[in-house]
Amino acid sequence: MKRPPHKPARAPQATADPRALEALGLSRRAEGRLEDAVAAYQESIRLDPAAFGPRFNLGNAFHAMARFDEAVASYRRALAADAGQAGGWNNLGDALWHLEQTQDALSAYRAAVLLQPEVAEFQFNLGRAAFECEAWAESERALTTAITLRPDFGVAYLFLGRVHEQTQAWQPAAEHYATAVRLLPGDPVARNCLIPMLQRFSRLDEAVVLAREVLALLPDSAAAHANLASLLLDAGALAEAEVLLRRALDLDATLRGIRYTLSMVLLTGGRWREGFTAYDGRWSSMGFPRPVPPPYWDGTPAPGKTILVHAEQGFGDQIQFCRFLPRAAARCARLLVQATAPMRRLLESIDAPFTLYEGTLAEAPPGSWDLACGMGDLPSLLEMPDDVPPNAPYLRADPEAVTAWRARLAPLPGRTVGLAWAGNPDQPMDHLRSLPFAALAPLAGVAGVSFVSLQLGGADWTRPPPGQQPTLQLSDWTDELGDFADTAALIVALDLVITVDTAVAHLAGALGQPVWLLNRSETDWRWMRDRSDSIWYPSMRIFRQPSPGQWEPVIAAVTAALVSGSV
Repeated sequence: MKRPPHKPARAPQATADPRALEALGLSRRAEGRLEDAVAAYQESIRLDPAAFGPRFNLGNAFHAMARFDEAVASYRRALAADAGQAGGWNNLGDALWHLEQTQDALSAYRAAVLLQPEVAEFQFNLGRAAFECEAWAESERALTTAITLRPDFGVAYLFLGRVHEQTQAWQPAAEHYATAVRLLPGDPVARNCLIPMLQRFSRLDEAVVLAREVLALLPDSAAAHANLASLLLDAGALAEAEVLLRRALDLDATLRGIRYTLSMVLLTGGRWREGFTAYDGRWSSMGFPRPVPPPYWDGTPAPGKTILVHAEQGFGDQIQFCRFLPRAAARCARLLVQATAPMRRLLESIDAPFTLYEGTLAEAPPGSWDLACGMGDLPSLLEMPDDVPPNAPYLRADPEAVTAWRARLAPLPGRTVGLAWAGNPDQPMDHLRSLPFAALAPLAGVAGVSFVSLQLGGADWTRPPPGQQPTLQLSDWTDELGDFADTAALIVALDLVITVDTAVAHLAGALGQPVWLLNRSETDWRWMRDRSDSIWYPSMRIFRQPSPGQWEPVIAAVTAALVSGSV
């Protein structure tokens, strides 16, 4: 049966009673006849221009029709008639919120809460708007009040968790997210918020369980597949992670990060050629485009051309991939390598015909290169095979500087061991790879070893609390290390380097010096899985956490190895 054609809103039946017209509007709205409701409210307003109710209800009808500009105008007229109506201010805030006029919405919600602070929904709306305006303290107060008024307010717990996350109060954030998950059993958002908190506290198994729940709720979501795969990568379940990522690519090949995560899975499994082919996904995953415009080098010989290899990512990545520069130089007339100041002198030690360019890419003369690529593109462009033989050492320290460091180290008793225990705190997952200095205390019991700091800012890291003695004595000359060439000379003068996953690990390995890597359970791709050696650095020995967050067994194993003299 055909539906009857849409009829325009009819004017309400003639009546001189504005209250009856308002009641008629309410009835029409309840029936879903919004246009008729609007007509009734407008007639009521014509008859009684000073009344709050019909203007307020007209705003509600416009809001229900997503005509938010008209809703705002109606609410403002209603409040001009009676500014003491908390519901009017709250609903005005809602309409402004939909128009993304967040600061104005915040002001309206403040007025609503001032008039009726006992309404949980008003407090929540204030807290949500304050969050969007980065008024963290106000947001926390309002959301806490909303939860006090309504203990089952799941969404309020979710936003309160977000506030604590923004202020880096990780434990309260995790607790509030967990409560939100309990109160919102069918909500994937709360689970996706809790997952990174569980990772932060090395509760990987629980994070995987939640990610599986999200996938069950969103079975056709490419992001849900990719997020679970990323966790399974950390857990070492490479085969399942790969299946999930390839399914995610089928669902949405444009989703940022999938190709990059797939490369991490393949590289962790030692599938170098296929993994590095997918490694170009890092450009979109990192949230910024390539730093230079095309044309890009595709790896084929380029006689008569100048190829620019630009720096990217962290110093450790640059140290790892600069081994490929000699092979790249052999495929072009001139190789121009961007070198940041801390890396320049170190790269000069590579035995290959290339030109170093120190400075930003924007400062380079126009037309100074024909083709470009990133340092991390080289393994793919040069078709690194899966059974690539390690070619370290490929960096050298200045012999005179090494001799000078050996003279300074000579008075230290026993073997000299360099220590670096923390990475860049700005790196998102640094808390997983870095140790508190106190965790190294068992090393103090090893006889016949003198420890030397390789930790920049080490004096701040090692300063004990007032009234306490330092747990581990270190010789610290890090304030004399101006760049990586200086650090390289000190490393070569030492007997051993012990470090977490930082540039120091790469530098020691690239120099061919003995280095022990203290590696987290959620290993980086380059250290692979379940290996105590490294294909990248033959002089490296890897000590791994048996499970996430467990550094004590790692330090115990290192201490035992030092006691046995196996340097």
